[in-house]
Amino acid sequence: MIAHSFPALLIIGLATSWLTSAAGIWRHGYGRSPEYYDCLYTTGMSVVLIPIVIGTDIIGSDLEAPLAFPPHLFYLLVMLAASQIGIWLSRDRYNAPRRNLMLALMCFLWGQQMAAHHQHSALAKSVHEAFGYTLIAMGAARALEILVIPSISPTNSTTSKHGHLRYLPPMFGFVAGFMILGGSHDMIRTFEELGSDPSGYISILQACGFGFFLFIAVLTRRVAASLELNDDEKTYDYEECTTEGSERQPLAP
Repeated sequence: MIAHSFPALLIIGLATSWLTSAAGIWRHGYGRSPEYYDCLYTTGMSVVLIPIVIGTDIIGSDLEAPLAFPPHLFYLLVMLAASQIGIWLSRDRYNAPRRNLMLALMCFLWGQQMAAHHQHSALAKSVHEAFGYTLIAMGAARALEILVIPSISPTNSTTSKHGHLRYLPPMFGFVAGFMILGGSHDMIRTFEELGSDPSGYISILQACGFGFFLFIAVLTRRVAASLELNDDEKTYDYEECTTEGSERQPLAP
């Protein structure tokens, strides 16, 4: 259960961060690009999860070779390495913040690994394949958002004709989080005893993910509206974070 609950927490936390940024609640200020904070979060989660995975697999077993560890450990090592590259690419040679596709590539690779993850039952195999394809879709949606909307201004996310693209990555993230929770051994065993069809079980998990995404999206939109964060005078672009001073004159009262 630990091998599924902690990655679900990682994905849902990352999706929540993207959703609050799309709604205009979180600004990604301090002269940093959004990918810096995303990769910093995945780095911290990887550092926490690696000892947990090693500890839970060593207890009660005698592993003689490093390759005897389950693939979850190597997935986390790939995530840790990719997150470090993403942090390094979040600034250019002039120390200015810039966006990069490293986290989107990491989601794509992680999804490919999950789709090929070996399972002992047909239901678990189908769930892991669907989870992997959802991660691939999340990475592709994140890459599309970065390429189409390079700015992180909340104004662009709410008034731009492409603003809806910001909601695609967190939507796939919430669905992936529920799917990996549904892929745990306890859940698979329970629904196998009930004789559930793989496609029906996957549809239930996807429906739960979409419903939870809708609830959080409506909640964040209401919070953003109550805080009045969508005012043009209170938005910032990450390209402007590196300027020493602003040349804009204050508006007349």
